[in-house]
Amino acid sequence: MIKRIKIRDFKSIRELDLSLDPVTVLVGRSGTGKSNTVQALRFLRNFLLGGQENAVNYEWGWERIIPVGEKKPKTSIEVTFSLPGEEEDYTYAIAFGCPGQQQFPGQMILRAESLALGKEVIFSRICTDQNRWDWQKAPDVATLPQHSSGPVISNFPSLQKVVFAYAGLSSGVGYYHFPASTLSDNWAADQRAQFLQSVPGLSDNAHNYLNVMRGITQDFHHPNIRKSLLASLQTVNPSIVSIELDSLTNPGRAIVGHTAVGRIFDLNLQQESDGFRRFYAHLLALYQTPPKLTLIFEEPENAIYPGALSLLADEFKAAPRENRGQVIITTHNPTLLDSFDVDNVRVVEMRDGKTLVGPVSKEQTEAVKDHLLTTGELLKIDQPRLDEPQLTGQPA
Repeated sequence: MIKRIKIRDFKSIRELDLSLDPVTVLVGRSGTGKSNTVQALRFLRNFLLGGQENAVNYEWGWERIIPVGEKKPKTSIEVTFSLPGEEEDYTYAIAFGCPGQQQFPGQMILRAESLALGKEVIFSRICTDQNRWDWQKAPDVATLPQHSSGPVISNFPSLQKVVFAYAGLSSGVGYYHFPASTLSDNWAADQRAQFLQSVPGLSDNAHNYLNVMRGITQDFHHPNIRKSLLASLQTVNPSIVSIELDSLTNPGRAIVGHTAVGRIFDLNLQQESDGFRRFYAHLLALYQTPPKLTLIFEEPENAIYPGALSLLADEFKAAPRENRGQVIITTHNPTLLDSFDVDNVRVVEMRDGKTLVGPVSKEQTEAVKDHLLTTGELLKIDQPRLDEPQLTGQPA
């Protein structure tokens, strides 16, 4: 689980130090930087999976990453996270900057990379102004990898702890912002994300959902996954009796079984409503095998029947308890927000063009806990305010 993330000079974020819970909900007005906050984690994941070029292209280039007006950016991301089986936390950090005395706009290169487990630094390297890489702490291997502009964390197959750390921050992170066309023939492949096609698990746009369904079907050691998926779908639509693939060897469709007048009728999943498909896509992300360590969902309420939102929230909250992954959500929906504890909410504000993030103000938190206000009413009656003493996001 990701416990803490530090971000600098990434889109609207100038300086951010944010603690995360097993379930964290980001709320705030449109344009304040909720998406930018979670997209920093997506950027890190893509950097580890496909290198700097793919990560930057996914975000539409450095011009869209560097804060507006910044001439000497020091873009950096630092993540503190835990992995099962380790008593201490890992900390991985990367930093980018313009080479030499150059200013932005111009070339941005990787300038620093490090990994630590607890107080032990496993490796640390920096790029000098002469574009030469120097080890501050070399890893304990006989042959060091060739220095390159990409991450070296993936280049130590003999160091088990490094391999686990790399897997946790790359293939262990799922990022989902499902469009209305999800799980249909109408979705358009994102050319920027082609390098993600081979990543295990459900892809960002759920284009590979048939393979994920097949993995769940063939997971005989966890039969409750299929039962839980079906039970959630039946809560939304009681007529559903099954949802299966048309073939396990070469699946081409997902078939939804509906009962009516005492008989079962087959319906192609693509014939179901947009809201139903999006609801099912979220369930697939939550129940995919193997599970992710961290699941990020942007505005999961879109196109979903309001009565199903509390059920979806229950699934989000159950995921960490059932070892199906930490959950991070952005939302504008009061009904969805009502299902979460106010202590798990982080307020996102924009001040002077800078994103600030922190807990809900002490007064509003006490009002919710005293039942004078519900969590959802923070989006309807009393707009959520930052707890100023714990405010993060101010530039250093």
